[in-house]
Amino acid sequence: MSIQRAGSVMREGKRPRSTRIVSLLLLLFTSALLAQSTLYQEAIEKFRNKEYLAAMLTAKKMVRLDAENASYRHLYGLTLAALGQFSEAEENLRQAVRLEPHRADFQYDFAVTLLQQSKEKEALALLKKTVELDESNLMARLYLGRTYHNLNFSDLALEQFMAIVRKNPEFSWVHYHIARIHLNAGHAQKAIGELKEELRLYPKKTPAGLELAKLLLKTDRLEKALKLLLVLEKESPDSHGVYYLLAKAYLSKGELQQAIGAAARSAELDSSFAQAHYLLAQLYQQTGRAHQAQREMRLFQKLKKEPE
Repeated sequence: MSIQRAGSVMREGKRPRSTRIVSLLLLLFTSALLAQSTLYQEAIEKFRNKEYLAAMLTAKKMVRLDAENASYRHLYGLTLAALGQFSEAEENLRQAVRLEPHRADFQYDFAVTLLQQSKEKEALALLKKTVELDESNLMARLYLGRTYHNLNFSDLALEQFMAIVRKNPEFSWVHYHIARIHLNAGHAQKAIGELKEELRLYPKKTPAGLELAKLLLKTDRLEKALKLLLVLEKESPDSHGVYYLLAKAYLSKGELQQAIGAAARSAELDSSFAQAHYLLAQLYQQTGRAHQAQREMRLFQKLKKEPE
């Protein structure tokens, strides 16, 4: 086609063939992006609705379409983790972090997935990076503090917990974990104070109540411990730990029949809880029920031999 003819075509509103091909390719590319975006939103919606298998299958399709898309890898990893497929989940979450290392949420979700498998040393670096990238992520700080504590870095753990308190003194679980650090350091009174604060903020938090009840029993504050445990019994009637401590409290008061009832309830709620059987054996022995005491002691010894 001559230059003159091409100009005539352009004036008539037609485009050269090469221009039309480029436009068509752009249209196809845009359509593909829209389709992928629709799939992504669909997968997210399914994940939020806890339709994990359906979300995983959709996310897997997205990753096949674009393996270098960090968001797709991230979502695919989360769905796999929700289904308990941790090995493949780790690989995809690792790829998401590699592709977009400055995304704090990618670092955090990978860390949490590792913590679900007790891989605390691997999770530590990711949690540190999360906090570095997003100082407002207090849950990441809580996990970081917990991980430090579990790895016996108590000072570093306390540093993270206190940073949370400065930002939000009512943040859930923070006073409980500060109490654990004080308890490990032998500072019972400080631990009691922190546990009381946790329960003031969250009265139905049974683990904090149990820790406080243990401390009250150890420090000979029997009536306060019993009062707390009776409240916990109403709040958590299916907690074997509550009934176990109730049995110990009744034993300290010399109320052996009530102690037996509470210990038996603890063993009933969790038959694998060895200490409840041991306590029952002691109580039956004290009340002259030798046969039942022997039975409970055998159960205790069997459970202690079994791998945890």
